[in-house]
Amino acid sequence: MSLLAAAKPDGYTLGFTPSGTMEIMQHYGRTSWSVDDFEPILAVLDVPASINVFNDSEFTDYAQWKAYVDANPNKFTFTSSGGTGNATHLAMERFMEETGVELRHVPFEGAAAGKSAVLGGQVMGSFAMPDLHQGGDIRPLVFLTDVKPVGEVYDDIPFGSELGIPVTVSFPMGVFAPQGISAERAAILHDAFKAAMDDPAVINVFESSGLPQVYKDGATFAEGIRARSADNQRLMKQLGLIQ
Repeated sequence: MSLLAAAKPDGYTLGFTPSGTMEIMQHYGRTSWSVDDFEPILAVLDVPASINVFNDSEFTDYAQWKAYVDANPNKFTFTSSGGTGNATHLAMERFMEETGVELRHVPFEGAAAGKSAVLGGQVMGSFAMPDLHQGGDIRPLVFLTDVKPVGEVYDDIPFGSELGIPVTVSFPMGVFAPQGISAERAAILHDAFKAAMDDPAVINVFESSGLPQVYKDGATFAEGIRARSADNQRLMKQLGLIQ
């Protein structure tokens, strides 16, 4: 991100990254850049995320799980896609804030370690992208994103909005240019990447990986980044992660 922020805004140096990187890292005060140093060109996907349990868990659906966590504050342990303060951890803090449930986050170094912890019974669940479409054993109870992985195995898993859960989270990934790129060059890049997204071969790559394409133009992408960045900063202060 530092190299991209410092690059000449001529359209020849671009970045492809989860927007969560810039929505969170700048608030720790350890970066030489902020969200204002980048120009979002377009978003190409939104990573699905769900409250998950091991496939043979006693919890068969969200209602059963919710009844348990309501009756047993701080007993349900979960991991996210990384350590304390990562995007999925903060999303679950937002979920707890909005629903009043009390869960206990157990940080691990990365999604793979967290998945192993669920499979090994070190934690009771996770908030991350499930893997049933890949033949895995991480079973979702509810999606808090408004997208699901590609696959019929998820057809019966509800979205939080369908159950009246008052929070929807988003983890988009997209293309960025250095701030200062001309509108003309940004438009050329946008149109080229959008055309690539519509190519059947590219669509097949996304579908085979289980990731749904979710297009957002640069302005819409930027608006979401600013809103999530501000709310992440609020939560990080509330949790004592930053001053």
